[in-house]
Amino acid sequence: MILLDNIIFELQRFGGISKYWAKTIERVDVSSLNISFLESERASQNFFRSGLQLIHPQQAEDGGQVMRRLTRSKQHCDIFHSSYYRTSRNARANVVTIHDFMNEKYPTSLRDKALAYLKKQACHRADAIVVVSEQTRRDLLEAYPFVDPGCVHVTYNGVDEEFYPESLTSSFEVGENTFNPREYFLYVGTRGFCKNFPFVLRFMKEAKAEG
Repeated sequence: MILLDNIIFELQRFGGISKYWAKTIERVDVSSLNISFLESERASQNFFRSGLQLIHPQQAEDGGQVMRRLTRSKQHCDIFHSSYYRTSRNARANVVTIHDFMNEKYPTSLRDKALAYLKKQACHRADAIVVVSEQTRRDLLEAYPFVDPGCVHVTYNGVDEEFYPESLTSSFEVGENTFNPREYFLYVGTRGFCKNFPFVLRFMKEAKAEG
């Protein structure tokens, strides 16, 4: 039996990782695999989880969020795959997904150090590690030389069917601003230092001047 740990839905109300995990389990849920989901009642507070009607059984998990993150799960299963750096002491195999190494490269708080610690511990215990890009794979092997390269698998993020080219051909208004098709840039997400957002704006300004 494959046990999928939905703890990310408790850690984020919205967010890229919870979006990624929601789309992953949505597709797995319609398969014939012997799977089950592990989550607490608080998972339903996540925007993406609240929109899912899962077919396969859900196992309820009680206890404080902090303690559950710091201790290994006791769930028995063949494969334990966590959405966010957890492992099970009673699984035959543990799978961990790594999205990036921003916490290690650009630490700004104790939270970054805590997340880096949890990530490292999860990788120590993992039998297989999924990374979302070749760059993340290189960062992983550089940061954690103890990891066997053979157990690291690159699975690129897909493009959601909700994304499609804008079909508007005339100007439109948002609040007091008027926009013309192909003459604006829409960015959704945080604009922290690691996102290089000022560089993106400078690049777009220079490209427009040259064009």
